[in-house]
Amino acid sequence: MNIGGVDTRLSAVAIDARVFPFRGGFFIGVRGGRQAMSLTGTLDLGALGATTESLDVSTWFVNPRVGFLWTWKPGLVVGIDAGLQVPVSVSSTTTLDTGLGIESTLTRAGDTFGRAILPTVDLLKIGLVF
Repeated sequence: MNIGGVDTRLSAVAIDARVFPFRGGFFIGVRGGRQAMSLTGTLDLGALGATTESLDVSTWFVNPRVGFLWTWKPGLVVGIDAGLQVPVSVSSTTTLDTGLGIESTLTRAGDTFGRAILPTVDLLKIGLVF
């Protein structure tokens, strides 16, 4: 997607496990995986011309959570859950020249995405059980 002239790409892959300790719909779960964000844009430097800059951030994460899944006889499943995404390992690269004075904005965006503990909420999950 393009946001304000910046080409933005996001991707994520995760594995999920749940335990139902009370034999009902309540569960305790954990999700783990990797997510990546890539930003590329052109910075206009006036008389000096323009330069293309990029920021890439990759994060391995673990996401403990709790939730509830309701299952009806025909196999329809509806659920909700909440948790915290905790970064385990983060790597980032940028082509931005530190002398341009805008590095802190990109660094903050990368830190928020890759290094901060973020809340996660799935307000509606729908599935089928076979």
